[in-house]
Amino acid sequence: MFPDNHEMILTGTSNYTAFVPKEPAKSVFLRNNKFIFICEIEIFGDILCNGRKYGRECEKDCFCFNQSEKCKVSTGGCVSGCPVGYSGEDCKSDCPAGTFGKKCSRKCNEHCGQDGSCERINGTCLHNCQAGYLGDFCNLTCPSGQYGQQCQHTCSPNCKASNQCDFVSGSCLGGCIHGYKGHNCSEKCPSGQYGHLCLNICSLNCGGNEKCDHVNGSCLEGCKEGFTGHHCNEVCPSGHYGQQCKSRCSQNCGGNEKCSHVNGSCLEGCKDGYLWEYCLDMCPSGQYGQQCKSRCSQNCGGNETCSHINGSCLEGCKAGYQGHNCSDTCPSGMYGQQCKIRCFNCRDESCNHTNGACLEGCKDGFKGQQCFDKCPSGQYGQQCQHFCSPNCQGTKTCNHINGSCQDGCKDGYKGHNCSESCQSGWYGQGCQHICSQNCGGNKTCNHINGTCLEGCKNGYIEHDCSEMCPSGRYGPQCQQRCSPNCGGNEECNHVNGSCLEGCKDGYQGESCVEKCPSGQFGQQCQHSCSPNCQGTKTCNHINGSCQDGCKDGYKGHNCSESCQTGRYGQGCQHICSQNCGGNKTCNHINGSCLDGCKDGYKGHNCSETCPSGQYGQNCAHSCSVNCWGTRSCNHINGSCMEGCQDGYKGHNCTETCPSGQYGQQCQFNCSVNCGGSGRCNHVSGSCLDGCQDGYKRYKCTEKCPSGQYGQSCQRVCSENCAGKKPCNHINGSCLEGCQDGFMGHNCTEKCSSGYYGPRCQERCSPNCLGKEKCHHINGSCLEGCQDGFKGHNCTETCVSGYFGSECNEICNAQCNITCHPVSGYCLGGCIDGYMGDLCNETCQSGTFGPNCSEICHTNCKRGVCHHVNGSCLEGCAGDYTGHTCSEALPVASMSVDSTMAIGVGMGVGVLITVSLVGVLVASAMKQAVPAGMNKLMVNQ
Repeated sequence: MFPDNHEMILTGTSNYTAFVPKEPAKSVFLRNNKFIFICEIEIFGDILCNGRKYGRECEKDCFCFNQSEKCKVSTGGCVSGCPVGYSGEDCKSDCPAGTFGKKCSRKCNEHCGQDGSCERINGTCLHNCQAGYLGDFCNLTCPSGQYGQQCQHTCSPNCKASNQCDFVSGSCLGGCIHGYKGHNCSEKCPSGQYGHLCLNICSLNCGGNEKCDHVNGSCLEGCKEGFTGHHCNEVCPSGHYGQQCKSRCSQNCGGNEKCSHVNGSCLEGCKDGYLWEYCLDMCPSGQYGQQCKSRCSQNCGGNETCSHINGSCLEGCKAGYQGHNCSDTCPSGMYGQQCKIRCFNCRDESCNHTNGACLEGCKDGFKGQQCFDKCPSGQYGQQCQHFCSPNCQGTKTCNHINGSCQDGCKDGYKGHNCSESCQSGWYGQGCQHICSQNCGGNKTCNHINGTCLEGCKNGYIEHDCSEMCPSGRYGPQCQQRCSPNCGGNEECNHVNGSCLEGCKDGYQGESCVEKCPSGQFGQQCQHSCSPNCQGTKTCNHINGSCQDGCKDGYKGHNCSESCQTGRYGQGCQHICSQNCGGNKTCNHINGSCLDGCKDGYKGHNCSETCPSGQYGQNCAHSCSVNCWGTRSCNHINGSCMEGCQDGYKGHNCTETCPSGQYGQQCQFNCSVNCGGSGRCNHVSGSCLDGCQDGYKRYKCTEKCPSGQYGQSCQRVCSENCAGKKPCNHINGSCLEGCQDGFMGHNCTEKCSSGYYGPRCQERCSPNCLGKEKCHHINGSCLEGCQDGFKGHNCTETCVSGYFGSECNEICNAQCNITCHPVSGYCLGGCIDGYMGDLCNETCQSGTFGPNCSEICHTNCKRGVCHHVNGSCLEGCAGDYTGHTCSEALPVASMSVDSTMAIGVGMGVGVLITVSLVGVLVASAMKQAVPAGMNKLMVNQ
C-alpha cells in the first residue's frame, strides 16, 4: 500500500512512482551560500499491485480495451484505450450522451427518439425513432405509403400521388384527390363544396339542400326542375322540362314547340287554337287561331262552330258558301248547299249564291225568281211577253224561247214564227212544197193548198195536181201497182213507179226492191248502223236496232243513247262506284270515275283498293317503309295495318323514336350502359357512342368476358391478377387481389420500394443493400446483402469465423475467438502480439503480449522485444539476464554507479542531489516486497 505521509513527486512510463515524505527535510549549509537538503525517497512500482488492479490500495479493477492489459497503477489509464462505449482517464465513464463506439467518436443518428440517445457500444437508438424513421439505428425512412411514429400510420387513401405522403408528417406530397383537403387529405369537402382543394361550389341547380358529391360535384338529391346532368348544369334538352326533364313540352307550343325547361310554359306562345301559359286549353267555342283572336265564320252551318285551330267549319257551310272556313261565296253559276247546284236559265248564267235567284233576269222563254218555269203555252220570249203566231199549226203553240211554232206553220206560211207567206212556187206546210211540176202553165199554185192555178200535167189528178195515181199505183193512167216497199203510204211515182216517199226503212233502189247493204239501215239506207252496236256492229236494215245489243254505255233500240248520269256499262245496268271522287260520276261506257277516285282506290272505275304498299289519292303514295310485317298500310290514309317497324311511331310510322328510346312502339329505353350521351339507334337499340367501359355488343347489355375489361372490352386483365376471377369488367381492378409482388387496383404496379409478397405487406429485410432493396415478388435482395448477412433475403447471419459481404470473408487468424460478422472486428480481442480492430497489426515497437498491453522490459537493449512473448530481441542491457531481461545478475557482478539527481538549489534556490546508495532488489518472480515498500537512503 502507499504511505499516507508521503507525497507523489514523479511518475513515468516505466510504471514506477516516487513518493517524498511530508515532514521537513534536513538541510546542510555549504560555503558560498550553498546548502543542500537531505531527505528520504521511497520508490513504488507495478509490482506492488497483483493482477489487473490499480490505485493506492490496489482496490480498483483495470477496464481496458485489451482485456489482458495492466493499466497505470496511479490513474487506471490504458495504453490500448477504453473498451467500446466507454471514456474517461480510467475508462469507467459511459460515452457522453449522443455518442457511441470506440473512443466515443461516433455520433448517435440524429433521428433517434426522445433525447436522441443511443446504445453506447453499437449506436442502436434507445428510445425508438423520431417520426418517419425506423431501424435499430433510425437510419431508414418509412416505406412508401407509411409515415409517423414507428411508421405505424398509413398514408391517406385520399392522397393524389398514389398514396404517397411525407414519411414524417403524413402530408400528401402531390396534394389531395378531388373531394378532400387538409395536410393529410383526411377532411372531406364541407357541404356545398367539392373537387380539387374543395374550391368548386356545388351547382345552384342541385335539388334538395343543394348538396353535391364532395368528389365530383354530382348532385346527391338530383336536380332542380329544368336541369339535368350529374352537375345539374345542363338545362333540359329542347322539348323537355321539369323534374329529371321527364316531362315533354306541350305539342301545342308555338314556334319549335319549345317550352320553359323549368315549368313547361310555352316560350313562343301557343300554336293556333290553344290558349294560356301551357297551351293545354283549346279555344272557346266560336273562336280559333292564334291566341283564339279569330271568330268562326258566320257562314258556318249548324251551330256555327269551327275548328279551334284553323277555323274550318265543323258542320259544313251555310248555303251559298264554301271553303274550309266558309268565307268564299259560291263561284259564278253555282249556288246553294256546298255550291253544288247550278244556276239554270239565268241571263249571263249568274244567280244569287245563296238561293239561286237570277240576278240579271231569265233567259228568253223562262220566268220565275230562279227561272225554273217555262213560258205558259201560247207565250214566248223575254219574260214571256210575246204571243205565238196565229199561223202556227195545230194547237198554235210555239217555242217558249224564240216563238217558233212547235208543230210548224199552217200551210202556206214559213219563218220561225210563221209570219211569212210562201214565196211564189212554194206552198203548204213550212212552204216546203214546190208547186207541183205537174201544174200546167207557169207551174204556179196556191201557197196554202198547192192547187195548180193553171191545171195539172198528165199523170196527176186533183185540184193541185198533187195527187198522184191512187195509192199503190203509178204509170200511165195509174194502172201499175207500186212496190210494197215504198215508204209512207207505199205510194210510188205515178209516172215511173219510183216510190215517191222513198223506200220503207231498210230498202233502197228506185223501186225499193233492194235491202240496205250491211251496215246501213232505215230510210233510203242513208243511216249507218250505230257505232255503239256490239259485236259485228250489224243492225236491222229497217230500224237500225243492233242485232247483238249495245256496247257498254249505251241503250235504246239503236244504242244511240248514252247511259244516264250515275250508270254505265252493258245496258246501263251498272251503278258508278261509290269510290268515285267528286260528284261520284263515271264514264258511261266503262265506269271510269270522271273526277278520279276517292283516296285509297284506283282502277278506271275505282273498284280496286290500292295494292299492298300503296295508299291515298290515285294510290300515288307508298306505305311507309317503316310499316311492320308485310309493310301494308290502310289503303285510304296510309296508317300501318300491323303497326310500325322497330324505331318508329305515329299512325303512318314516319316519326322516329325520341332520343333515349327504341324498338317496337318506342317502348324500350336505351341501355344504361350506352357510352357518351347515352343515345342509341332508334331501331335496334345499338349504342351510337359505343358502350360504357365494361360492356360490349351493339346494345351494350353484355359484360366483358372473363379476362377482358374497359372500353369495348379491348383491354386484357393484368396477368398479375390473382385467383380465377381475373378483374372487374369495367375498370380492370383485380377481383381477388394481386399476385405476390404487385399492387394497385389493376395490379400493374410493382410493390413499393422496401416491400414485397402478398398485397405488398412484407417488408424487405433491413439487411438488403441498395435503393431497390428486394425483389417485389419473393423478397430476395436485388443488390445483395449488407455485410454480415447472407441468403436470398439476407436474413441469415454469418456463421462463426466469417464476415463481410455475403459472409465470403474469413475472420483474421489472429482473432482470439471470432470476429464481428459485419465489420470483421475481432470480438474477443487478438492473440498475443497483435492489435487493431482486425488484429492484423503486430504490436508497436516496445510492446508485446495480449492486445500489445505488455511493455518490453526496460532492460531490453534499445527497448525492443518480440511482439508475442516479450523476449528481448537484441539481448539485455547492463546486469540483467533472461529472455525478457528481467533477471538480475548475481551481486558480485552488480554495478553501483547508478545515481539520480533530484534537484540542486543555487543562490536562494535549492539544490538537491540524490545519490542512489541502494537499489530495489526484486526477485525474477516479481514477489511483493515485505511491508510493501523499499527504503532508499539519500545522503551527500
